[in-house]
Formats: sequence, structure tokens, C-alpha cells
Amino acid sequence: MSNTFLQEIDATIILWDVSRFSRLAADMGALELASALERFYEHVERYVQRHGGRIVKFVGDAVLSVVLGTGDVDHAGQALLAITEAARERQSWLDGCLAAGAPAMDFKVVATTGSVLAGYLGTPTVKFWDVLGEPVITAFRLAGIAAERDQFHLFSGELLDACRLRPAAKELEGIQVGGRPVRIFHLEQI
Repeated sequence: MSNTFLQEIDATIILWDVSRFSRLAADMGALELASALERFYEHVERYVQRHGGRIVKFVGDAVLSVVLGTGDVDHAGQALLAITEAARERQSWLDGCLAAGAPAMDFKVVATTGSVLAGYLGTPTVKFWDVLGEPVITAFRLAGIAAERDQFHLFSGELLDACRLRPAAKELEGIQVGGRPVRIFHLEQI
């Protein structure tokens, strides 16, 4: 692991995933699809940056982002603020897509928090900044649950517990991730 810099840090992972992407992609040409995805990535980037986070990577139609728990940052609270803003502006986003002649790319957003490894990782010639760890795995699992349950947003009990100002949230049926129970919530008021 020469020339690799990773640090263990508390962080909140936010995963943004286009709803019914396969169906959308099947009806678009390659350039139209790329343009629609870029529009979605830019939309997500505004929320991530506004709340002190950074985009880690694009995974097809999903955006993996993180808010690091550096200094006195309430990373969990910032993630919930990003989710709240995205929910409030969701219809405006969809209407804007249609007004621009683009497909309405609705999406799901999920979040969880915990300890991650963050930093540059790769080969001696190609390195990318990344985050690794159980919260990333849990976020991808939560995205699948959000799609199955048709929920715009979900977040883990760990995230709720980490918030300095605990918002009103409703607990839903939990899941198992790697043999570990994960409590699931969504915000009651958006």
C-alpha cells in the first residue's frame, strides 16, 4: 500500500439513485442518456456541496456522496438537511426536466452514518479519492429498500442517533445488513 493515504473517520454517506433507470435508459439514445445523467449529477451536486459534502463517485445512475465528520461538523444533520431540501424541491426538479425537454429523472435518496476509510486508493499510476466501509454497503442496501418500498428517502437509525438536533422521524420495518440489524426511518415532515 505504498503512496496510499487513508484515514478512518466518522462520516455520513448519502446515496442518490435514479428511479426506474433501466426503463428510462431503454427509451433513450446514448447521447440523450449521457446528457440526462449529467443534468441529474449537477442537480445532486448542489445539495451535496451546499451541506458541506463532496461527491465521491458516479456509479451508473447513482451518486455516492459523503459528509465527513471533521471538526465540529454535524455531518448527520447536514445530510438530513440535504435530503429535506431535495424533497421540498423534488417537484420543481421534475417540472424543470420536462420544461427543458429532458426526461423526468425522479430519484431516491438514502443516508447512513458510521466509521469509514476515506482517502486516495488505487494503483501506483491511477488513484481516486474514495470511501470504504460498512456505511457504504448499508447505503446501497437502503437504496434497494427505498425502491422496493417506493420511498423517496430513507435513513438509518445510526444517522438519526448521530444528529445533534433530532428531527421528527417515523421508524419503518428494519433490515439486516451483514447479519446486523439496521433500523430504518424517514422524515415525518418535509
